[in-house]
Amino acid sequence: MDRMRRNLLLGIASLSVSSIAIPVKSIMARTIQTIDTTKKTQDRESDDEQIRRVLTDSQFIETLIIYVNPANFDKTLLTKYWVPENKGGKAIVQVENSVRRLLDKGWHYAKESANEQFEIRSVTIFPPGDVADVRTRERWYVPMVDKDGNIVRERDAVLEYPAVTYRLVKMDGKWLVQKSSAIYHD
Repeated sequence: MDRMRRNLLLGIASLSVSSIAIPVKSIMARTIQTIDTTKKTQDRESDDEQIRRVLTDSQFIETLIIYVNPANFDKTLLTKYWVPENKGGKAIVQVENSVRRLLDKGWHYAKESANEQFEIRSVTIFPPGDVADVRTRERWYVPMVDKDGNIVRERDAVLEYPAVTYRLVKMDGKWLVQKSSAIYHD
């Protein structure tokens, strides 16, 4: 009897251990998957925040700093927000060309220039996670003045863009503006 009881107890014990082992492996696999999914979600949220910040900063600097004072334009400022031309940057070329045209005409945006609306409508990050499209709605008050401070009548002071698409790319862990669908009015 003792031998039979002992075998029965050993059988129950081994059954219990093997039935516990399967759920433990399953729980560990689910935990690892959850941690991985959470990290990917956090990375996407971090990218989304960085994309929004870079785009907003770049557009405010471009419009309210660079174009307000193109004579003091520092080209190195562009490397902080825009993809270099030799790496496919198209927006950086547009900014440089706008500065050149403003300087050629002796014009600049007035100091009273302001943003009236800058709404990021959507951010789409494409797999594997190094390219994004951002859609905005923008309205800028940017009166153009000549070198003497006189308003340039041939240009409207309000620039309204109901739909602008920006392409950003992640280079060396940093999001940069590559191109824009905005039409430059300088």
